[in-house]
Amino acid sequence: MMKVKVKLDESDKLGEIVEKKFVARLSYVGIDVRVEYIHRNMFNASEIAQARLSSFQIYTKSVEKKNGGDANVKYAWFRGSKDEIHKIVVYGFGFDNVRKNDGFGHGVVLSADHSPLERLLKMNFLGLMMMFEDCSR
Repeated sequence: MMKVKVKLDESDKLGEIVEKKFVARLSYVGIDVRVEYIHRNMFNASEIAQARLSSFQIYTKSVEKKNGGDANVKYAWFRGSKDEIHKIVVYGFGFDNVRKNDGFGHGVVLSADHSPLERLLKMNFLGLMMMFEDCSR
């Protein structure tokens, strides 16, 4: 099982959307950021994983048609260090890779896509270099 991580180029529409949303939300509260790069987790190189992704996309389009254009797909931000993100990309959100969160026990804590600042403010860092992964399953 080989994991494939693809660096999105500047012409990629998904990367443009992620970058604009993230930068706009932080700029709104006066934080100037620059996205260094965005990677997309392309799941496994296996045909089964690609079929699962394709099935999800087909299902999403069907739900959009049924609901008049709203597939009710929600996006969220995951805050983590570069090393934590790398482990998640390589191994997934398994128990061994999930840290114990303050007051919440073990688990994955996501922020709504409209509030990346909340998770970011709790992070200790010396500089800002964000790496985003599409960790959909």
